[in-house]
Amino acid sequence: MRVLAISGPSGQGKTLLVEALLAAWDHPLPVLKLTHHRLEALFPDHPATDSGRYRQAGAAATVLAGPDGCLLRGPVPGRQLLDALAVLVGPGWLVLEGGRDAPWPQIRVQAEPDRIRATDAVIGPYPWGASQWWQTALPLTPEQARAAAHWIRERAGRLGFPWPPAGRKEERP
Repeated sequence: MRVLAISGPSGQGKTLLVEALLAAWDHPLPVLKLTHHRLEALFPDHPATDSGRYRQAGAAATVLAGPDGCLLRGPVPGRQLLDALAVLVGPGWLVLEGGRDAPWPQIRVQAEPDRIRATDAVIGPYPWGASQWWQTALPLTPEQARAAAHWIRERAGRLGFPWPPAGRKEERP
């Protein structure tokens, strides 16, 4: 699996960029959204539900699966989640939004130099020492997001990264 990681501060146009990137691709792509928001606020797990009872009984994690998708409830480190998604996605692409403190290369949509590394690409008014730069004002407009998505699509091989990382030793239980 290859990953395109989009990150940056709130309100800069990351979600708009992901939407434009999905439209620019020639087939549907899966998206992983890493959030700092507590999922309990978005998807309450009431004690009267089966999953709530499992949690109270000590389940390490619960996966709810239905005709419209699935929801994993429980702590999942980012690397393990990417490992599981690599099995599901196979050799294709995954778009990841969020995780701006993660160690992998990222496409940063931001105007400030904070957290930018030489391995990152920047979409914004300044390059801040990043390896690649697409110059634009922020926040992104729909037209800018479409143009940036095409820029990413043309450079996906350089901007994306493989998962699992090359040379990573398989962890044994």
